[in-house]
Amino acid sequence: MACAEAPDLAALGIIPARDLQAEINRTIPRDVSPPTAAEQRGRLIYGRDGCAYCHTQQVRTTLADIARFGAPTAPWETQYDYPQLWGTRRTGPDLAREASVRSDDWQLTHLYNPRLVVRDSVMPAYPYMFNGSASQPNHDAVDLLAYLRSLGWNGKLARVDRDAIAPSVPAMAGMTGHELSTLAGAAPLNGNEAVPMTGGTEASAPALHPSTFLGERVAEAQRGAELFAANCASCHGENADGHSPASASLLPKPANLLASRFTDERLSAVLWNGVYGSAMPAWREYSGRDLRDLVAFIQQQPAAGADHMSLSAAEFDKAQSLFTEHCASCHGESGNGHGPAAGALAPAPTNFHLEQPTRQRALDVLEHGVPGTAMPPWTGELSDSDRELLSGYVRSFFATPAIREKEQHHD
Repeated sequence: MACAEAPDLAALGIIPARDLQAEINRTIPRDVSPPTAAEQRGRLIYGRDGCAYCHTQQVRTTLADIARFGAPTAPWETQYDYPQLWGTRRTGPDLAREASVRSDDWQLTHLYNPRLVVRDSVMPAYPYMFNGSASQPNHDAVDLLAYLRSLGWNGKLARVDRDAIAPSVPAMAGMTGHELSTLAGAAPLNGNEAVPMTGGTEASAPALHPSTFLGERVAEAQRGAELFAANCASCHGENADGHSPASASLLPKPANLLASRFTDERLSAVLWNGVYGSAMPAWREYSGRDLRDLVAFIQQQPAAGADHMSLSAAEFDKAQSLFTEHCASCHGESGNGHGPAAGALAPAPTNFHLEQPTRQRALDVLEHGVPGTAMPPWTGELSDSDRELLSGYVRSFFATPAIREKEQHHD
């Protein structure tokens, strides 16, 4: 029997594992930063408390590893580790690139009680690293956090990421198991699917539109409810109202999904890109069907719409003037979230064309601001009547074409 012809790896966009490291090292500077004192103390705590028993710190050259975590671990990444804490079991996710994945408030909440943010986690809790709550870490938790933040940080500084090594998703049909375990597509160093995308926009996410047929949409929402309960309710609450045990130590707070209406594009972007500057990760490891089901579930929740506020021509003109003076620098003159200051802010300012707060939500934000974001309270600058006008004005943008300001060049 004739042997099958070997696949053309170059045509498939695949780099043999032996060559992948050279491709990565080609862009790596040699001056890797040594660990700080806090990171060294945190590393000792990591080893002392047995974290390496369940978490690896080494992305292997298997395609399964690369698809989930990014390019294989390079020798220079652990040159200051002795002994190495690579680990051998992956009961929990690999932590080699953890610096890019989760926010500090999420990490601390997870250490205090993992089940606050991951419903089915089998990881033990570490309450003795805290002074009574997840928002009150002691020295052990602070040092361990510093160590977790250091994992993959040198690679991030080296810019060996999505911009340096283009991701590839080659066709794997016809390859043997051995080939799949020894060959790797060129992948980004910080390729973890949960990494929030810096500056991620609606345009960079696939459109996740639920079915337009009622029966199919109901089925999608039912599946979405199960996915939400398993993956989202820990932070957003069982009722999707943002109230959960985890919300006490997360800043900014998880979104109250009942307090706004969202376009499919907005939900698609959040699920695909995460929300940079918050504890909301990306969910790109889930299938398009799963993410679409989540969109269907969220879209069926009761939200804004019935509390529409009509503005007279004079009121609209005044509200527009107030918005231009106080809000446009962040939210943009057209309310699309792309004002002159927006590029430096994380989380990004709201795009009111894609997200419509309820009247009460808009008033609450104008009165109290949004802690953990750049949105301040406006009670000192705006009267009650001015805030009332603005609450109606910002809601008027929803589901209308967004116009990008001429001065914007960052996106």
